Amino acid sequence: MNTLSEFSQRSEALRHHIARYSITLVTCSDGVPNGLGSGTCVEYNGIFGIATAAHVVRDVKSEEISIIYKPSATNLNSYVTSTLFNGGRDKDPLDVAFLLLSDDGLNEINKYKTFLPCSRLRRGVSIVMNDLFVVYGTPSELLDPAALEKKELRAQPIAYVTISLDKLPGQLIESNDIALEYPKYGNIITEDGSPANLPKAEGLSGGGMWIASAHKEGIWSPEDAALVGVEISWHPRERWIRGNQIQHVLSLLPGPTNL
Repeated sequence: MNTLSEFSQRSEALRHHIARYSITLVTCSDGVPNGLGSGTCVEYNGIFGIATAAHVVRDVKSEEISIIYKPSATNLNSYVTSTLFNGGRDKDPLDVAFLLLSDDGLNEINKYKTFLPCSRLRRGVSIVMNDLFVVYGTPSELLDPAALEKKELRAQPIAYVTISLDKLPGQLIESNDIALEYPKYGNIITEDGSPANLPKAEGLSGGGMWIASAHKEGIWSPEDAALVGVEISWHPRERWIRGNQIQHVLSLLPGPTNL
């Protein structure tokens, strides 16, 4: 990045592009919304679904997971037919899930979103000091609680641009984890393109972690960005967030995971 203007333009291009693949999850109990998460629409080995974090969905019936996939208010839906997951408890090394969709759900979501092909997935990314990361998801504090009580599902997702920590915290391992800075004041852009300060990260769980591929040779495009992980936790005192790498989501599906 040579100038602040170039950085801002690239960040806005990434936000707009990544939104095409990103959704918000609302979990319910007996039809009453009570939880929030984020996810990314992915296609792998001919299977279409949503990559997210296990703790968002592991104790929830599939029919009580609703997907917010369009800018207007979304009704409660039951497009998720089954949930594949690994881990998701406090001391588990992994916290990854993949949601399988009904044909009706896939057809409906396809009207508004695009499913990311495997060529845009990059495994094994952990510490990268010469590139930018983008995290995309919906913080809970940006939801309208009154609308949620009326079962009017609306999301205000954010994208924020950040960098990896130069060293993984002691409990993390390079083959599983990504650790990114989450400063109190950050490079964040809301859905309407407005800059803002970073909110608390609850609700970002399951959201996509992307690498910008900012230093590729030739002309850069937001299409060069690759999905590298899903966000699974945040650490407000130290101001960083943790993700699991995308290959651990793919390992839940049949077929090879070599990318």
